[in-house]
Amino acid sequence: MQVSLSEANPWHRVVHRRVRTLRSWTPSPISPPVEPSPRPAGGEAHLAWIGTLFALAGGAVIAVVMGSMLFLVFGVFAAAGAVAVSTARWMSRRRRAGRDAERHAEAVAAYDADIDGQRQRFVDHQRSLLTSVPDIIGVALGHGAALWERRNVHPDGLTVTLGWGPLPWQPVLAETSGAPPPDDSLIERPYVIADLLTPLTLNDGTTVAIVGDGAPLLRSLLVQLATTTGPADWEALVIVDRPSEWRWCDWLPHTGGDMEQRCLDADDDVALSASLDVLNTDDDRTVVVVTDCPELLVARTGALRRFLTGGRRCALVVLVPPGGAVPSVCTVVIDIGSRGRARWTPDATAAPPNRPVHLVGVTMETASLVARRMAGLLDPESPAGARDAVPPRVALSDVLEAGVSEITPAAVGRWWAANDTVQRLVTPIGIGDGVVGVDLVADGPHALIAGTTGAGKSELLRVIVSGLAARHSPARLNVVLVDYKGGATFDACALLPHTVGVVTDLDNQLAERVLTSLAAELRWREHQLRRVGAADLVEYAQRVAAGRLGEDTIPRLVVVIDEFAALAAELPEFLHALVGIAQRGRSLGVHLILATQRPAGIVSDDIRANTNLRIALRLHDVADARDVVDDDAPARFGRGLPGRAMLRLGAQERIVFQTASTSLPRRPAPSGRVLLVEHGPGASQGPTELDALVRSVCEVADRSTVIPGHRPWLEPLPAVLPADGFDGSGIEPGAIGLVDVPDEQRREALRWSPECGNLALFGSRGSGTTSTLITLIDALARRSPVTGLHVYVVDTVGEDRLDELRRLPNCGAVIRLGDRERLRRLVGYLGRELEARRSRSRGGGDPDIVWCVDGFGALRADDELAFGADALSDRLATVLADGPSVGMVGVLTVAPGRGAATSLAACANRWLFHLDDASEATAVGARPSKVPAAVPGRLFDIGSQRFAHVVAPRAVEARAEPACTPRPRHRRFAADAERRPSLPVTFGTLPAVIGADDLPQQSCYDAATGESQLVLGIGFEDLGAVALSVPDGEHVVVAGRARSGRSTVLRRLIDAWRQCHTSGRVIVVCPDRRSAVAALPDTGGALAALTDEASTDRVLVVVDDAERYDDADGTVSNLIERRRSGLCVVAAFRPEALRGEYSHWTRVVRRSRIGVVMTAGGELDGDVVGEHLPRRLPIAARPGLAYAVSGGTAQLVQVARPER
Repeated sequence: MQVSLSEANPWHRVVHRRVRTLRSWTPSPISPPVEPSPRPAGGEAHLAWIGTLFALAGGAVIAVVMGSMLFLVFGVFAAAGAVAVSTARWMSRRRRAGRDAERHAEAVAAYDADIDGQRQRFVDHQRSLLTSVPDIIGVALGHGAALWERRNVHPDGLTVTLGWGPLPWQPVLAETSGAPPPDDSLIERPYVIADLLTPLTLNDGTTVAIVGDGAPLLRSLLVQLATTTGPADWEALVIVDRPSEWRWCDWLPHTGGDMEQRCLDADDDVALSASLDVLNTDDDRTVVVVTDCPELLVARTGALRRFLTGGRRCALVVLVPPGGAVPSVCTVVIDIGSRGRARWTPDATAAPPNRPVHLVGVTMETASLVARRMAGLLDPESPAGARDAVPPRVALSDVLEAGVSEITPAAVGRWWAANDTVQRLVTPIGIGDGVVGVDLVADGPHALIAGTTGAGKSELLRVIVSGLAARHSPARLNVVLVDYKGGATFDACALLPHTVGVVTDLDNQLAERVLTSLAAELRWREHQLRRVGAADLVEYAQRVAAGRLGEDTIPRLVVVIDEFAALAAELPEFLHALVGIAQRGRSLGVHLILATQRPAGIVSDDIRANTNLRIALRLHDVADARDVVDDDAPARFGRGLPGRAMLRLGAQERIVFQTASTSLPRRPAPSGRVLLVEHGPGASQGPTELDALVRSVCEVADRSTVIPGHRPWLEPLPAVLPADGFDGSGIEPGAIGLVDVPDEQRREALRWSPECGNLALFGSRGSGTTSTLITLIDALARRSPVTGLHVYVVDTVGEDRLDELRRLPNCGAVIRLGDRERLRRLVGYLGRELEARRSRSRGGGDPDIVWCVDGFGALRADDELAFGADALSDRLATVLADGPSVGMVGVLTVAPGRGAATSLAACANRWLFHLDDASEATAVGARPSKVPAAVPGRLFDIGSQRFAHVVAPRAVEARAEPACTPRPRHRRFAADAERRPSLPVTFGTLPAVIGADDLPQQSCYDAATGESQLVLGIGFEDLGAVALSVPDGEHVVVAGRARSGRSTVLRRLIDAWRQCHTSGRVIVVCPDRRSAVAALPDTGGALAALTDEASTDRVLVVVDDAERYDDADGTVSNLIERRRSGLCVVAAFRPEALRGEYSHWTRVVRRSRIGVVMTAGGELDGDVVGEHLPRRLPIAARPGLAYAVSGGTAQLVQVARPER
């Protein structure tokens, strides 16, 4: 082991492990002795004696039978022989058994010697593997050679010593299959080795419970692990009730690898959860969790239990107070008694016998001494070691150029000059084993950057952009900055002269605009290269540098897109389009830098194929790290080190480095004095190095003669387009806004004229539809003479700003929705004008008519309620559909709602404004994604499929009317010249009181047709005279209730009759002498006399209260039946009195279907003249207001008062 000073931090020492020779226990198997052969059971001896006795007995029997003693002698000799043979055999067997016993004893002795030798070798092996606690403390204090020599992959990597005690041991014996059976008494002999170091291995899943006063033992275990195994293989988490007693652990390198507190208070749930979240990664290191709170392991859903059963490798050591319950998760139990003695159970699940052990503990002073002694050591293979091998903070000035302590304009100018002819985009971005730089041309052309929140991704983007700007002039480099979520990431970089576009808060429309602009830029670059025959941008630049082309250099374009994964998730088509741009931009000098927090599922094969340059900062998930750099290391970067990153340049080339920081305070040039720099919350916030760099770059750009190259990025439409400065923006007069044309990298004027046809402005309230209407009409009036344009406006929303249009000489009327009388009159005029223009060929004398409705949906809803079947909106729909062909064009503002699609169907031009519900866009034939943002005046033209913005409405200026034909009041009986007036028509209201002198026309008799034109009063529709046409021989009905003005009508008819027939007579018949017509002069005469006359004089018979006149003698009936020439009968009555009377004499009068029906009744009153009257009146009923019915039509008229 070697210890050397750290170059990045001189206060630390790096531990370089020695190569450890692993010792394995592979003893030679011992063959146990064979069990000796058993002694004979003595069966043959018994047979020998039986044969001897049989021989003696047989010889004796034969000797007696034969009477010869010789046979007895033969029997004796035979018995003696049998005994001799048996004795010889027994003696032989005994000698063999003795020899076998001697050989077995020798084998057993050799076996015992082999066992003793193997046991001694085992003891030596164990003592070589295990080190006593005092020796380990010596290694820690003296930084001995054995420091951190064990690794997690070694069999004894996480093995510690509990103390010493007897250790059960079994020898390694050879297999005896197929051989004589061994001696079982030898094999089953128990072996125990006394006073041997007792090991405990804390592998993954090991859970240990120490019952009793186990703090000294636990300190011993931690000291041993910290000394023998380095932080690259394990890390500690201490959760205790009294953290002050365990603060010495914070000095251990194994607890500070992530620069976080790892000695936690068990009651601090927040800190515990945070630490477990940090540890809950796919790190290969083992986490040793130490706690003296067994209750944390009770609940299965507890945070600690969840962590132990998670995917991280971990071991657990729990201190249990004396008599406390051992947690169920613990498989190893150490029960501490008195005087350091204990009994431990290696595997509680198998229930083996307890083993005694003498424990070895460590005092707190010793543990603290060891921890402090090791505090300055670094493991170069651990995340902490890798972190400290690279500086934790790097200033931007440290990487831009060696020896430069301050970014000045002189330095920037020198860098621009050095890279003026170099076809590369090189910028330093941090420090690893040296200054780390990237070249977008050689390493790219495109880059991918990933890093979770707080990892330093935004800082790295600023470093790249500012570094490129510091080293390359705007003539060589343009930058486009796109931030999907918005924010302050690119605020300072936006000030650089290289920045040609900044897009924040990117939505669907801006995303499409970005793609369209980039595609247009690619087409422009392709055209430039093709025009000069260059294969790529490098060849083009070489020709320019050689002077063979009189062209400017095309700058390289770097497009930086932050949060592109979130953008791709919400706008999937955007990602595919970006890939296409990346593929086309390789040879055209277009470079993409894509940055995201969550690369999972976004980094596709296409992106990998087009982004050779990839940088991963700290990431939450190993899968994310592998997606970006094909390595797990970024998932293990510590939270306390923002800016730590891994750079992948190729399949096998990866560099861990610390990115530079642009937010550090600007460092002034050294002056030879000691400079104190404040850090922390109380430090003064002065200008940063990025601020200094931006100022220097801008200053050099202002002083240099470098002409910026082609600007590829057209700024988005402004949120406000003031009218005052609009005409000076290069747009020709008369335009009402700007149209964005990103596919051609330009803007054009927004225009509309009546020749274009109907126009619908569709949008929610507050989207700018009314303002656009005002701006549109004002612009039309400014460029059109009064004789060529007439404007009429209907206001249904109560917008006071529309009243300003009355100042225009072209505007005939601005009518509110509540002014139903004038509104109906306007609609009637438009309808009649439409029919009139249809009936004649349109000539130059017809002015354009632009009628506007602000809130057409409100008009339709209110119209149906007010007018029913005679709805004005239906009549307007006819004008809307047929009017454009004869110069009558409608401009409607329509809000989303019922009937919106019907209102828009006849509009050839449709402008879509912001909608609160984007799905309503289908009413105008647009996708919801085309709905403009909530910016008043922003619109989408359905026809051209382009976005535009309308100028803010200016104050409408009153302009003097030209000297021409006076402004007419429209009348039905106007001459043809008056129907085409020079000025727009005005629409007044129907007076409640009209005198005879106010009538524009006198009653007359047409001899050619034989009709008397009895002028009653002023009509509602056109404020012209309304006459009752009565042919000769026809009669008139006047129906009305009391006080409805019926008598006024009778008197007006009498006056009109006298105007037509000056020599005629008037006879009044009144059952009630109190009638107002009874006392009229020159109305006397007898009806009976008329029956006897043969004269054809004009006679008007007026019968008031006809329902009370019975005509008992049939005088009136006879006069009517005779059809006397020149006779006209006027019958006045209450309609409800005679509605059902079919035999009354008035039935003959009603057959003429001519009459006057007062409006004070109802629509059923029209039955008396056979006419269906409207259910609703356009104005309230009042005395003298009636329907004049003749010729099959009913006209609403205010009857004039009679002459006095």
